[in-house]
Amino acid sequence: MIMLLNSERHHDKASFLLVCGLKLALTFIIDTRSWEIVLLVVDTNNWLPGGKHLALLPTDVDKIDWAAHCVSVKLSHDELINRPEVDSDKITEESYIPTLCAQINSETR
Repeated sequence: MIMLLNSERHHDKASFLLVCGLKLALTFIIDTRSWEIVLLVVDTNNWLPGGKHLALLPTDVDKIDWAAHCVSVKLSHDELINRPEVDSDKITEESYIPTLCAQINSETR
């Protein structure tokens, strides 16, 4: 089972990803059995024309600064924009997230 934690809805200050000086909203997808972050979804609405919701793996994270509400990643601009888009209608399907993670892993090798 998964849980979506959209920090904008659960905290006074939103967690965000800082890319090229822009703040991008994040949603954490958490496995409720292990309480591990299994995926991060970056909302690029204020960065990319048309906006997308892009998938990041926990291994893409360099550092999470909870006090500053900031997540730093190890990806370049191009690596980030080439990540697959998350289909919010499928996110609760049991096989969707493992399939998405496998797709990212195969593309980054």
